[in-house]
Amino acid sequence: QVHARDTDTMSWSEAGSALRDPESISKAVRERVKYVPDDAVQREWQAPEETWNNRTGDCEDFALAVRELNRQQGSEARIYVASSKTLTGSNAANADAHAVAIGTHNGRTWVSSNGCYTEVANLGEARDLVAREQGWWFDDVEMKETSARPAGGAGSSLFPTTTASF
Repeated sequence: QVHARDTDTMSWSEAGSALRDPESISKAVRERVKYVPDDAVQREWQAPEETWNNRTGDCEDFALAVRELNRQQGSEARIYVASSKTLTGSNAANADAHAVAIGTHNGRTWVSSNGCYTEVANLGEARDLVAREQGWWFDDVEMKETSARPAGGAGSSLFPTTTASF
């Protein structure tokens, strides 16, 4: 078992080989990467290796790094973006949103929010977890899967392009 403290000097490719489960991956990303919010005008996703190497990122960068490390281990993980329905409307470009990684491992569903790993029963429970973290009303939260895939460090929009919402 690799401990998060061991990842301090680990390269991205070494992390992809050494970290074996979503909980240790989430912990390693949380302990290695410092949360730094994006500029409200510039909401770009970093490539996961860039987040790992720069040691900084916001919620989308955390989610993408956790998702990609899990995929390297053969575990399915997806990124969901949650937002308050009342905060989006016509001013969606400036709305508050939060990205998380959600996946399954050994038959259990998990969510990683800024590297904090929690097992949940279903996507509804994941949505409620995010609502509590963000201080949003439970019934006011919309959560959508996004297919964000930055290539070679090029960013993509924070808001989902496709998707399954609930």
